[in-house]
Amino acid sequence: MARQREGLKIVAMVIARLGSTRVPGKSLFDLAGKPVVEHTIDIARQIPGVDEVALVTTNLDKDDPLAGLGARAGVPVVRGHPEFVLDRIVQAIEECQADIIVYVGGDCPLLDPILIGDAIDRFFESGCDYLNNYDPPTFPEGLDVNVITRDAVLLAHANALAPSQRIHAFSYLSLHPGSCRIDNFTHEPDLSQHHWSLDFPEDYEFLKLVYARLYRPGGVIRIDDVLALIENDPEVAAASAKLERPPVAHAFWNSPGIIRDMNADIIELCRQGHEAFARGDREMTHRCYKEVGLIAGALEQYASS
Repeated sequence: MARQREGLKIVAMVIARLGSTRVPGKSLFDLAGKPVVEHTIDIARQIPGVDEVALVTTNLDKDDPLAGLGARAGVPVVRGHPEFVLDRIVQAIEECQADIIVYVGGDCPLLDPILIGDAIDRFFESGCDYLNNYDPPTFPEGLDVNVITRDAVLLAHANALAPSQRIHAFSYLSLHPGSCRIDNFTHEPDLSQHHWSLDFPEDYEFLKLVYARLYRPGGVIRIDDVLALIENDPEVAAASAKLERPPVAHAFWNSPGIIRDMNADIIELCRQGHEAFARGDREMTHRCYKEVGLIAGALEQYASS
C-alpha cells in the first residue's frame, strides 16, 4: 500500500566525521576546489522531494571544522555521540522533527541526487518502512540508498544490543528483516563491482579524476555520466579498474569495518549475556545469546560464500 507524502517532513542527513581510521580527515579533502562534505551537502540539496538538509557529526572537538562548514553552508548542524551513528540520527530526528530520513554518506561525492529522488518515489509507492540497495547490491558502492521512516529508526535504536548496530546505523534492521517492512532498490545491469566512495586512499585519486572532468558548479553528476567517462577515458578507466570488487550477496560484506565490528559484537554480547545470567536476568540473557547466534550465522554465511 502506498504511503502518503502529505504532512511528512523528509530530511536528508549528511553523516560525516573527521576521525576515519583508514582515511583521516577525508570529509575535508579537496575536490575541484571544495571539501568533499560540501559537495555531499550540495548533492543532498539537489535531491527531489527533500524538505531539509542537515549535517550530522560528532561532539568531538576534532569535528569543529565540520560543524563550522555546515553552519557556513546554511544547514542545521547536529552534533552527538562520537561513535554511535544511530544515536546521532535519533538526535537529529528530534532536532529536525524529521518523519522520513534520507541517509547521505559524507564520503559519497558521486551520489546521484536524481537517483535518490527516484528511490524516495519508490519508497512511498511501496509503502515500506526502510528502502535500501544492499540486499543484494546492484549499484556502485558510494551510490547508497537509505530511505527510512522515523519509527523504523526508533525501533532499531530501542532494540539494538550489539555495538556495531549503533555504529552502522540501520544494520539492526538488516539482521532482523522481520522487524519492519524492508524493500530493495535495484539497478539493471548489476554495477556493484564499481567502488565510488572515499573509503581508502586510492579512492581519492579516482574521485579527483572524475571531478576534474565532470564537475560543474551547480550541476549534477549522474551515474550514467560516470559510467560513460569510465568507458571512454583510459586514465579514468584504469583508476576505476583498480577499485573494482567481486560480487557479494549483501553490501555489508564489502566493508572490512562492518565485518570487524560484527566479530567484536560476539565477544561483547557474550560478556553482556554472562553478566545478565549472573544477576538472574533471563530475558536479557536470552536476547544476548540469540543475537550472538544471528551474528555468527550471518558471518558463517559470508565465510561460505
